[in-house]
Amino acid sequence: MGDPEYLLSYGNAGDFGRFCCAPAFACERGERVVVRSPRGQELGVIMRPANSGHSRLLADQFIGQILRLATEGDLQLAERMKQRAQKLFEDGRRLVCELALPMEILDVEVFLDGRQAVVQYLRWADCDPRPLMDALSQRYRLLITLHDLALPNMEETEEEPEFASCGAGGCGAGGCGSCSAGQCASCVSHGAKASPELARPLEGQPELATASAVLESQARVPLL
Repeated sequence: MGDPEYLLSYGNAGDFGRFCCAPAFACERGERVVVRSPRGQELGVIMRPANSGHSRLLADQFIGQILRLATEGDLQLAERMKQRAQKLFEDGRRLVCELALPMEILDVEVFLDGRQAVVQYLRWADCDPRPLMDALSQRYRLLITLHDLALPNMEETEEEPEFASCGAGGCGAGGCGSCSAGQCASCVSHGAKASPELARPLEGQPELATASAVLESQARVPLL
């Protein structure tokens, strides 16, 4: 009999998936655990034990690992990373305005290892976000990944990669280690150039204006 599996939710956007317990230990619904997810090491919440039906439905998904039940130290570390993410969020939104990028940062998460972060955003025109990423990575000494929350156009899915920057500058095409400093874990390229003319005020875009108003009034809240 294999290691027990559980369905877990993780991340501010409410992602979920299958996670195995190795070595095995009992987990109860609602318990907070430290996991190794597709994104890195972070906190997760037990939803229920996984059964054969879940295994079939989620057969093609990454199977994460439950490392341990979250301790008080883990929860305190998560709170410190949350505060760090808030500062990165505020700086990121300011830099977006300074660089006149046609995008809106909606949320930021810094993982428990303190080395990686994901910036979740929406954009309304093609742009090159690497100057933004390099500036934030250098300032916070993080490997930062940008994740576009907009539903992808199926015809463009293979042409619209996520971005990652180690902050060393010179990140280019060619995959791992392609930046001049050789520090990137997953640098990717994008053909579009940043264009200030593409930036438009939020007043003309009610969906983004509404999201921005909520974030400003509530000092940033989780997406879900």
